[in-house]
Amino acid sequence: MLKVISLLSRYFTPYIQFYHHQKRRSVAGLSIDFAIWSTLGPFLHLIYSLIYYFSATIHSQWSNRYPTGVSPAGTWAQINSPGGNLWLDMHNWVIWFLGILALQALGQFRYTWNEEMEFSPIAQVIIIFASLVLLGGILSVEFGGGWLTVSGLVWLDVVDWIGLVGQWAEFVRYWPQISMHWLAQSTAGLATGFVWVDGLGALVALCGLYLRASQVQQSQVKDLGVESAESVWILMTRPTNEFFLAVGKLLVFCILVLQKYKWYAGQRSLIRRKYKQVSDVELNDLD
Repeated sequence: MLKVISLLSRYFTPYIQFYHHQKRRSVAGLSIDFAIWSTLGPFLHLIYSLIYYFSATIHSQWSNRYPTGVSPAGTWAQINSPGGNLWLDMHNWVIWFLGILALQALGQFRYTWNEEMEFSPIAQVIIIFASLVLLGGILSVEFGGGWLTVSGLVWLDVVDWIGLVGQWAEFVRYWPQISMHWLAQSTAGLATGFVWVDGLGALVALCGLYLRASQVQQSQVKDLGVESAESVWILMTRPTNEFFLAVGKLLVFCILVLQKYKWYAGQRSLIRRKYKQVSDVELNDLD
């Protein structure tokens, strides 16, 4: 049930932002960077899920590396079933790319860019933190001696990297948004519903990962004994890296909520002004 709730939160957040953006309340608030990363993340994770689901080579390498773990055929068939991550990634990629990136950021609102939408120093701090999150994700994957071995390329590691970058991209999309919020430039840039649904969805996902890892650990204790059972931490962080994405989202959620309701509470956001498109500008305005 928790898995379904977290998936629904990821499913509906693009529509919340799309509606908010269409009303032109967030022309400067939603940066092109945000849309690009939001497009890249689901796209890479879609490739990752497809390869894991259909590749017999990946299934074989998985079984050799994790002989005591759950078989990928059963695990990924369940995770990527209709309504699961596979279709969700495809849906989010189409919505972000066609709905927000192509039609709005690159089309209808492409003339509303301003200097305040550049990265601020605080964004660099966020980048450093996100890089540490990425490093943590890398260290959570057992690379088994590297990508190249005597028998050739270990495709399992390559595919894990694709999925890791896809998860990382979904977190990176918040960098410019926090940067603009810190400049009091996009207090209303992200729809309030987007922030709450995304943050609470991440919290539910963490709870679901913990419960799932606990169940797997109990099963391993029963079948293999206490000494051979893996820790809950390892089971939570492998193999999808959803844990690190959820933790990153929760951090961003706390920052955005503080900005909106404490640091910038009551301020009139600059993005609420009416922007002119090129078609609205008269010749005498250019003099």
